[in-house]
Amino acid sequence: MEQKDDYKTLFKLTLLNFLITGVLALGFMTYLYFTSHSLLFLIQVVSNIGSTVVLGMYALVLKRQADNKSYEYEYGLGKFEALGTFAGFIIQDVNLIILAVLSVNDFIHADREVSFGVLEFAYPITVVIYDVVIIMTLKRKSSSNNGIIKSQIVDCMNESLQLMVSLVIMTLICLFPNVMGIYKFQYIICLVIIGYTFYLSVDPIKRSAYSLLDKCTDETVSQKILSALTANYELYQYFETYRTRVSARTTFVDVFIGYETDLTMKEILYRNNKIAEDIKALVPDTIVNCILIGNTAEE
Repeated sequence: MEQKDDYKTLFKLTLLNFLITGVLALGFMTYLYFTSHSLLFLIQVVSNIGSTVVLGMYALVLKRQADNKSYEYEYGLGKFEALGTFAGFIIQDVNLIILAVLSVNDFIHADREVSFGVLEFAYPITVVIYDVVIIMTLKRKSSSNNGIIKSQIVDCMNESLQLMVSLVIMTLICLFPNVMGIYKFQYIICLVIIGYTFYLSVDPIKRSAYSLLDKCTDETVSQKILSALTANYELYQYFETYRTRVSARTTFVDVFIGYETDLTMKEILYRNNKIAEDIKALVPDTIVNCILIGNTAEE
């Protein structure tokens, strides 16, 4: 992430998001579920359990980055971020599977015990408005490729979408209280939301697993690295191979290259920097290490 980011402000926003959409929302959604007996709110409870874990981890990472005056990437911090993301989404998905079973069971044995009051409508509407404000604020405060902030924006957008769908179903149930098909349709929508939420979790789980295993399997990354090396083929004499690995959202690239024996160290450093900058231009959030092979450079 770039130095121009105001990490302290981003940390405060993330901490606020953790307390409001995580801790506070988790407790309030739990209350609404027990008062309404609707799986629409139970789904939000389950989603909030996973998102609370992830938001808490994001807040800790941003606090550490705010305290790091050099703004350099920390390998261990990236592993912590990946582990928190992996754990948060796994917890969510396990609970979603349980919810899917409950939705099918309730669909088969549908009744009219579900009821919604003013509070059940007011709270989701408030959360949607809050999410919109948070999205606009995060976009304004973070002008670089900040992966943590972008993840929060996506999470807020997905939460708003789910709540708006839930509000539509709740409205239909209130408008047509005697239509059993509406009650059954509620559980179909629950299954759709569960499937959608589960689908959204696949990519962050996969990316965090790659990070924990130090793997970089994206073929486009390899193509971009080779493209940068090809564009600078006149700068080096030998090229052996390259290796990549991922920690959180940072890609580490080791390039094994060699130069002519008569080059000075200053010239070698210049060429290393030129190759590294071209790779970074094509692959964002990258740390490039040029490893010399062949003869040792002369001073």
